[in-house]
Amino acid sequence: MCFGPLDAVYDYAALKKRVSRQSIESGPPSIWRYRDLLPLEDATPVVTLGEGFTPLVKADRLGAELGLRNLYLKNDS
Repeated sequence: MCFGPLDAVYDYAALKKRVSRQSIESGPPSIWRYRDLLPLEDATPVVTLGEGFTPLVKADRLGAELGLRNLYLKNDS
């Protein structure tokens, strides 16, 4: 049952001891590099379809057609 948004509660002192910019940057090129910051149990298995780190592509012609100077499209192909 869902009664509203998930409010994650973090132990910031514990996170500071095990999470660093370097540990995040050295993680896999997906959402799972932020695993230590997600409200998951340590035993939660990683399930992925290879999502993440897909580029934003500037759409100059479509942007001009719509009157937008900085239109970007997310390429999830």
